[in-house]
Amino acid sequence: MTAKKAGVRRAAGAGLALVLALVGVGSVAAATARDRTPPTTPTNLRVTSLSHKSVTLAWDPSTDNSGSFSYSVNTFTVKAVDRAGNTSEASNAFTAFLWPC
Repeated sequence: MTAKKAGVRRAAGAGLALVLALVGVGSVAAATARDRTPPTTPTNLRVTSLSHKSVTLAWDPSTDNSGSFSYSVNTFTVKAVDRAGNTSEASNAFTAFLWPC
């Protein structure tokens, strides 16, 4: 990042900064393409709050070799998905019945 900031400040180095940025993105993309390891499975899915119209869930976090992932919550199971698209196994399932008012 320091190289990018220095390149932006100097007009002569602006082209170099752009090339460095593209190489960095390419390296990330290549590393992501090689990543075939899914994140660990989220565990201990539980309800922390339940009312007649909402439910609040919590779970123990996943880990991933890339260090970057998000969660997908679907019908009260949770999966971790990393930036390469690898998806963990589903957490334990939780079923909640929300009654209309």
